[in-house]
Amino acid sequence: MTPFRHFVFALTIAAVPGAASAQAPQPDSALVRRAVLDYVEGFYEGDTVKLARSVRSDVAKMGFSRHRDSTNYAAETMPFSEFLAYAGRVRARNRPAPATARKEIVIYDVQSVTASAKLTAFWGTDYLLLGKFDGRWMITHVLWQNPPRALTDAGGAQPAPPVNPVNLYLVPITERGGRVIAGTPVKLTRDEGVNSQPSFTPDGRAVVFSAQREGPNGQSDVYRIDLATRTETRLTRTAENENSPVITPSGELLAIRWNPPTLFREFGLWAYNGAGTPVRGILPGPDTVGYFAPLPGGVFALVRPTTRFTVALFDPRTGRTDDIEGPVGSLPPQRVPGRNAISFVRTDSSGRHMLRRLDIPSRQLMSLGPTLVGRTAHVWTPGRSVLMARGNVLYARAAGASAGWREVSRFAQPDMQNLAAYVVSPDGRSVVMTSTLKVPLHVALRDTLEAGRPAAAAVAYARALRASGRLEFLDVREAGLGGIGAFWLARGNASEASELFTLQTELFPSSYRAFARLADARRAAGDSVAARTHYRKSLELNPRANDADREEATKTEQAIRSLGN
Repeated sequence: MTPFRHFVFALTIAAVPGAASAQAPQPDSALVRRAVLDYVEGFYEGDTVKLARSVRSDVAKMGFSRHRDSTNYAAETMPFSEFLAYAGRVRARNRPAPATARKEIVIYDVQSVTASAKLTAFWGTDYLLLGKFDGRWMITHVLWQNPPRALTDAGGAQPAPPVNPVNLYLVPITERGGRVIAGTPVKLTRDEGVNSQPSFTPDGRAVVFSAQREGPNGQSDVYRIDLATRTETRLTRTAENENSPVITPSGELLAIRWNPPTLFREFGLWAYNGAGTPVRGILPGPDTVGYFAPLPGGVFALVRPTTRFTVALFDPRTGRTDDIEGPVGSLPPQRVPGRNAISFVRTDSSGRHMLRRLDIPSRQLMSLGPTLVGRTAHVWTPGRSVLMARGNVLYARAAGASAGWREVSRFAQPDMQNLAAYVVSPDGRSVVMTSTLKVPLHVALRDTLEAGRPAAAAVAYARALRASGRLEFLDVREAGLGGIGAFWLARGNASEASELFTLQTELFPSSYRAFARLADARRAAGDSVAARTHYRKSLELNPRANDADREEATKTEQAIRSLGN
């Protein structure tokens, strides 16, 4: 295996069914997910074998279909014989669904022999019940419906991409002889929305976190999980978003309160009462605060999203907020054990970030050595080891510029392949980590590029994943791919950007934006012929359905004229 493939495999291979099974048996949740994938892929690909192994022949399937121009639904049933007939027609016509067709799966419940799940596909939403028969999970019941017209008839607007769930995991840790040892992780959340920014209650018995549960454009609220019972409670129900929640020793909830239209400029850091109602602002007035950490003496360390993310200190005795250093990672500052100090990550555009320490009384800064390449989330153990995660691996090192990163644990669970270490418990005996359910493709590509590999090699591997059918186990988003392409173009590397934008057009062949950006890259590379071809393709695909589309079309026409004949 080449070094490049080994690097990417570290991020992706454990997410592929069968890849992790060589190390440990797959949990039932992964097998239930595989059954649901076989079900949707059977229809998408015209694969009767996948349908036969995932669906009982006596399946009961009922759905509510809607004509595209109507709001009225009609109920219909679908026997198993129609499953196979539909797949046969797809295969006979050679009309499989595109590789980017929607396959969003949420596992609701898995018991010893029964399970339930939700599938969002291009045709709508399926609710599925499964049973375990002779060791195999199979679908027994399906209830589905086409999307409501309001979701499909929005004046030419494209539906938002499905949420890639972010989950929380509780991982026991111990320290022996200066080494950190990790135990078996416990999944705290259940593939429902984006769960992030966790912190422990002062007694360590619960975790509070911010959760976005209402789709990709939904607001974020504060939730609490009792670690003994796994009971989840929603704490806030305001009209605003709440992020970065912390429970103080007095039991008060602090959180960043904000509205999307004004970002963080309208509210800032607020205190909430026991009913989850905001009662007072902490800072003298509205401020641009994204994250915070309470410090001794009522001081707050802040991370402020100004022109760039900057770490700052607010002193209530003077009412002043002093910016200290930037750019920094967009995460809460961390308390350094045994010191009146915080740590944060000073970021670099190449991904070579630096861990920094700020002494609060003296305001002196000190470098503590490099982070893992491309990563900013870090936490401290009581023994002053720094923990960071990358891919499916947890690392540790002593806080010194000469200290190297040591692997603590490699997690084989398919849904723990994009980890971040976020917070250590008050007693230092556990760490809460976060991970997306699927590894984002653009993260895998970005990590490969930051490791010094050429874009052509990264793109070639992405194509190989797609050809083998394994790309479906990654989260593929046009915005993410476009972002890393734009980053390389902005750095003046038109060749690398062209490789990435070409991949974007292959995965999103109906996107006029992808072809326009590829044209920009080829133009920057001096290839006016290819640039003109791609600009014209962009115009051909552009529906001009709204102001943004029309504005982009105008820019593209101007670009074509500037290239001449």
